[in-house]
Amino acid sequence: MILLDPNRHPALASSALGVSTGHVPVPLKRLRRAELLWLNTDEARLDPAWVELGGDASAYAAHLLDACAYEIARDGGAPDRRGVADRYGGGNIGTNGGSGRAVLVGPYYVKGVGRTPLVGLGVDEGHASGGAYLEECVRESLLGEILHRELPHGTVRTLAILTTGAVQVWNTEHGPKPERRCLLVRRAFLRPAHLERAPMYRGAEALPGMADAHRVRETIRALAEASGGGVEALQAQLTESFRRWSRQLASSYLLCLPHGGVSSSNAALDGRLVDFGATASVPSLARYWVASGNHPSGEEFRDIIDTVNGVACAFRFTAGQGEPARAWRSHACEQVMHAYVDGLRATLLQLVGLSCGEARALLDGASGRAAAQEIDRWLQPLRRQALPIFEGAPWHSQAMPEERSLQELEDTMTRVARHHGAPLPASDAETAARRRAVRARWTAPRMRLDRERLKDECYARLEGRHTNLPDLRKATAALIEEIVADEVRVPLTTVCSQCP
Repeated sequence: MILLDPNRHPALASSALGVSTGHVPVPLKRLRRAELLWLNTDEARLDPAWVELGGDASAYAAHLLDACAYEIARDGGAPDRRGVADRYGGGNIGTNGGSGRAVLVGPYYVKGVGRTPLVGLGVDEGHASGGAYLEECVRESLLGEILHRELPHGTVRTLAILTTGAVQVWNTEHGPKPERRCLLVRRAFLRPAHLERAPMYRGAEALPGMADAHRVRETIRALAEASGGGVEALQAQLTESFRRWSRQLASSYLLCLPHGGVSSSNAALDGRLVDFGATASVPSLARYWVASGNHPSGEEFRDIIDTVNGVACAFRFTAGQGEPARAWRSHACEQVMHAYVDGLRATLLQLVGLSCGEARALLDGASGRAAAQEIDRWLQPLRRQALPIFEGAPWHSQAMPEERSLQELEDTMTRVARHHGAPLPASDAETAARRRAVRARWTAPRMRLDRERLKDECYARLEGRHTNLPDLRKATAALIEEIVADEVRVPLTTVCSQCP
């Protein structure tokens, strides 16, 4: 399934998100003072250019600077290169028509290049400066690395952070606040939002609504052709994509690190999560509003349902698919809800200490219904009234389940499995110790990843402390490595690669 293969996304995005499919050409000017600040070597190894350059890190850094170190040209002169600002839709982009500060340059997405033509009319400079800044780039990168290790289908990881040589000074109530402008580089990917209309788009171009509708039709056509089986094959792959996305959000809820900005533009078409500006650690399994305009944690599948409805409307009305789109919508919504509930149950069993195989055998076998009922009964009192935490989490007022409660859940699962003739493996001393270790890591608070605290730490440890690039480069790498090493709790990616 081509849409579900992350390594095929860069080439597919470059072909499906071009000018011919209605996306916007953008003139670019080279940034002469750009430098590589941080390289994610693990992600770089997946780039064909890395292989072509023989795995030479210095040569690859030079390649990235040549390919990605640009800003949008404003002087009207001959551009050094052209990129593409990709149109996309969905309900959370306001009057914008797609990427407002990022462009596709070959197989790379480069964020922070300046205001694109897709920034909606009336959006003020403060909310659409076009820049990306050191603190947000570092926070985005380290959260992406943590969740890539913890979630069953991973994330769209940062490939590199480049400095531009420019500094933005913000006027705040506490005085001037300088921030280095940077470029955040990722390998290109496709979003569900590429298949949705942008209903509130108000652009400077003539007939922006017509241009947006043309983009949806042409992008659906291109992806249907690439799927190898037309619209029906594309819809089947989208259904599996949304199942993966739903499973991811169920896991992030139980890991107490909800994505926050759940929208069709913040996920890839293979189910990976992307864009972590709203991500915040929370202190318990209560439901939290970590971002405005979304459903609270523990109910994020409802945001995916909104996306399914938007994509179905695009198929039905914009692409003229009619009744088949209605049938697909019903099926996809059902699959999203099933995947979320199943994801909650399976992830919880793993966090209690069962292996992926043990959890699946318990839920899929004769004991599945009884096990599901007991898990739901155990979770219910923890899912209290949703609490807003826009300004930081109330760490003093909530708590994770205690070891005694988790042991009781394990004992219940053992009794359920034994009753149905499919007992779990005996919990010998080694197994019991392993399960307790998993629980201890899971329930340890991650106050450091509270959104506001993490912002402050990233800013304080990097901005203003390092006047030369070599020192800043070392400090950035050290900060990302330190926080990722300290804050990864239960790496579900390594034990759950076969989960649906």
